[in-house]
Amino acid sequence: MKSGKAPAIMGGDAQKEAAGMDELQLGDLVQMRKTHPCGSDKWTVIRVGADIKIRCSGCGRIVMMDRADFSA
Repeated sequence: MKSGKAPAIMGGDAQKEAAGMDELQLGDLVQMRKTHPCGSDKWTVIRVGADIKIRCSGCGRIVMMDRADFSA
């Protein structure tokens, strides 16, 4: 995920995103650029810190990645 745009936060407040305050929170639904092998591109944020942990909405697979890699 080094190139391209960052994952989109689904259902986020438009004013919050316009102000650049699109900070992730637990339970946020994000849409990744690439689809998971199960066919889903929607993930739920389950941990936020120096790294991000997300769960696939399709199959339940859990992935952890650095915050820098997540937002790149």
